[in-house]
Amino acid sequence: MQLEINSRHFTLGDDMRDKIVEKLENLKRYSPSDPLAARLTLTLEGGRFTGDLSLNLKHYSCHTKVQHVEPDGAAFLAIESVERQVRRHKDRVKDHRGRGEEGGLGEVLAGPGLLDNSGSTLSEEGFQLRDLTVDQAQAAFAASSSPFFVFRNTENGEVAVLYRRDDGGYGLMRQE
Repeated sequence: MQLEINSRHFTLGDDMRDKIVEKLENLKRYSPSDPLAARLTLTLEGGRFTGDLSLNLKHYSCHTKVQHVEPDGAAFLAIESVERQVRRHKDRVKDHRGRGEEGGLGEVLAGPGLLDNSGSTLSEEGFQLRDLTVDQAQAAFAASSSPFFVFRNTENGEVAVLYRRDDGGYGLMRQE
C-alpha cells in the first residue's frame, strides 16, 4: 500500500509518524481487498488539528475529515472513521449465503475429481448433462467416489442429482 502522510503548519515527529503508519497498515485487516493507497494530511489551524484521510481500494474509496486538539487524536479519529467505512463496505460486499466469491454449483463441479464419474462433464462450451435413467445414473454413481452425481432424467426430462446419504444409501433430488 502506498502511504502518504503530510503535516501542514507544524512538524510531525518520527515516533508519531510510525504509530500512524502502523494504524494505517492495520486497515488491511478490515478491507475486502488490499488497499492501494492512503493519504493523510494533518493541518494546524486556529489551535486545532484537522485530519483529512483518503483510502483507495480496488473499486471503492473512503474519505473523512475530522478535528481534534492534538495531532495524534486527529489522525486516530480519521483512521477510526475510515475503518468503520471499510468494515461497512466489506459487509456489503461479503456473500452472506455461505458460498465462495464465485460460488455456485458450477464452481463445485469444476473441483478436482468431481466429474470423473462418467456423468455430466464441464467443457469449454459449458456444462454438459448426460441423459440417463435413474437406474443408469445410480449404477454410474456407485462406481465413482464423487459426493453427488448430476444428470438429466430421460423419463421426465428434468435435471436430477443423486447424493450419498449418511447411512450409505442414495438420495435423489429433483425439481418440483
